[in-house]
Amino acid sequence: MKLLAILVFTLMLVPAVFGQADGVNIVPKPAQIRTSNGYFDLKRDTKILAKDDASIRIANLLNQILSVRYGFTLKIVSKEQKRNLITIEKFGAAPGITPNSDRYMLAVLPERIRVLGEENGLFEW
Repeated sequence: MKLLAILVFTLMLVPAVFGQADGVNIVPKPAQIRTSNGYFDLKRDTKILAKDDASIRIANLLNQILSVRYGFTLKIVSKEQKRNLITIEKFGAAPGITPNSDRYMLAVLPERIRVLGEENGLFEW
């Protein structure tokens, strides 16, 4: 849940975050931040990639928030696509990443948002 809150907060504030000169406001504060130019444009045809039960639960929670706040939901898919995608993964599913229950990774790129975390972290509110 903590990771879902981070994702939703970031989606709403991505334009403001990149416009700030003094840093990025993400709670909890990441251990490392790298910024670049650009933004992710969340649209009605954006898809959520969720391949396992934990990721699907997070995708459904994200859709509930989007439905209440913006009046639409996103299609949840199990196949990769190149653009316009939010990817939700457990660290164990990502090659080369060592599991750690407190660690998360959030990458916001023009073509996708990628959220990685352990199941404990994904559901901690």
